[in-house]
Amino acid sequence: MNMLFFRAGGEPLRGAETTSALERAIAWVKANRIPGSGIRPHDKSAVPTMEVTGYLIPTLRNAGEPELARDLARWEASVQAPDGSFAAPGEDVPYTFDTAQVIRGFLAMMDEVPGLEQNLRLACDFVASQIGPDGRVTTPSYDMWKLEDGSTFNEYANLYVLPPLLEAGKKLGEPAYVSAAERGVAYYKSKPDLAEFKPEIGTLSHIFGYMMEALVELGENGLARKGLGQAAAIQKENGAIPAFPGVEWVCSTGMAQLAVAWYKLGERGPADRAMDYLKTLQNESGGFYGSYGMGAKYLPSEEISWAVKYFIDAWLLRGRNVSGQGQRGTVTERTISSGLSNGSFVGSFPGRGSSPSLSMRRGHDGLSLEPHNDTVVKRAPGRDDPRQRRGVHTGRRVTPVDRDPTSLLRRGEPCSGPRQRPGRAFGSPRAKGSADDHGGLVRRESGVQ
Repeated sequence: MNMLFFRAGGEPLRGAETTSALERAIAWVKANRIPGSGIRPHDKSAVPTMEVTGYLIPTLRNAGEPELARDLARWEASVQAPDGSFAAPGEDVPYTFDTAQVIRGFLAMMDEVPGLEQNLRLACDFVASQIGPDGRVTTPSYDMWKLEDGSTFNEYANLYVLPPLLEAGKKLGEPAYVSAAERGVAYYKSKPDLAEFKPEIGTLSHIFGYMMEALVELGENGLARKGLGQAAAIQKENGAIPAFPGVEWVCSTGMAQLAVAWYKLGERGPADRAMDYLKTLQNESGGFYGSYGMGAKYLPSEEISWAVKYFIDAWLLRGRNVSGQGQRGTVTERTISSGLSNGSFVGSFPGRGSSPSLSMRRGHDGLSLEPHNDTVVKRAPGRDDPRQRRGVHTGRRVTPVDRDPTSLLRRGEPCSGPRQRPGRAFGSPRAKGSADDHGGLVRRESGVQ
């Protein structure tokens, strides 16, 4: 299928301007897959992440990449510890959270990969063993979650452990898994501040996003709406959501995760605005830096795999919400036509074979591609890019955010604040003296840049 897209006035769009934001995100995942292994935690790493690879598996399957999803599931099975657990990059210490995310991958592929059920059961056995009689989710170590002041990322993120265990229990007919997950739900629901978007990095939007999506997956929609309402209340007019209340910088992953939760609840408004903003941040590689803006503190110089994962998830959900179809944001003729009263027009430009219609909107910048399909919106030549004024990364070009003395985590510069070593969605392996040995958590690491 070939499609030609045109600017208002008849000039054709070429090259990257017609490249799907979804396709570029998927291409980033493929480019950052270590041959014969898993997905890198970020573009500068030489080691794979079991955690992110695990929950990327259902994402890739949903995005039309079933063979890659199967291959990654087989790799996960090959590196599983004898007790069923999975560890952080470069580490031997098991993590309950990480293991639960691999369960998501096994669940997605169990019916397609022979022998995977045994790996799934082993992983579930480990996770269930880490849920106490009171329902609290425990883990052999929280070292990778630690912050500079000795606190950790919010423990309530362990809610995200429970949906895959619950689903596995039902699918496998294992009451012990169901019971453990239900204990966990009851435990966290008993916390009065469970749905509070707190003004602290411990409840970074990435962490809060885990909590909100978990609540939706568990059917706790009332609590999810309570928390998401707080995120919506601080969302900017341009769609940006501060990384946590009281700051101006944004966390790319957190925004995508909040959009996922909103889409699952059918709340399109804030989700669409967040996704439209995220698309302006996407690098030419298809990836995203961990955070953007003055004073950004969460991996502002690394393209992180978990941001790409949740961007793809949100993109697919957006397309499903628009068209009722889940494949790559397919837009139906009915959906497009309904936008005509808002100044949109329909342009269908088939090459060889048939192609879907494309909703386009005339704007004062003469640009046309609507963000609710899978084609990236590009600015007209010469149009001022507001990201340049905000001081954030655009593509691979580094703009003033990296020169901001309040921005932590810059490589090779002295920093008196907390250090962050990118390598996993939550935390980082211990220092190994290598720039590739990084994790995704703000923490104290003496002598590590």
